Amino acid sequence: MSTSDDVCHSAHISLINDRNLALTEMKKASKYDPLKSFLLSNDAPVVILDFAEIAALVGGLPATAEKRAEWWGNERSADSKHVQCKSWLEAGYLAEVNRFQKRVKFQKIRR
Repeated sequence: MSTSDDVCHSAHISLINDRNLALTEMKKASKYDPLKSFLLSNDAPVVILDFAEIAALVGGLPATAEKRAEWWGNERSADSKHVQCKSWLEAGYLAEVNRFQKRVKFQKIRR
């Protein structure tokens, strides 16, 4: 290979590595990160949001959020498949849903 081929090859490898890093970062991002950011920016011990406010933050809620209280569970298990709870738990809050009033009380976790 010539020197220019080596440069092209190195640039190509660099682009592939940059793309893989970007894809890894995208996988880490969650739809519910805006809720986490909102809660992190809030110093209040209690934050009450209605479903519409939460939906506006995260780009919509699934129907199960309104139908099943379990969707709002505070699952601390590392293998939990419920990514939504990680948003408020990582922000230092527990969620308590009132499905009839269609709102959620986020209570700051005491440490």
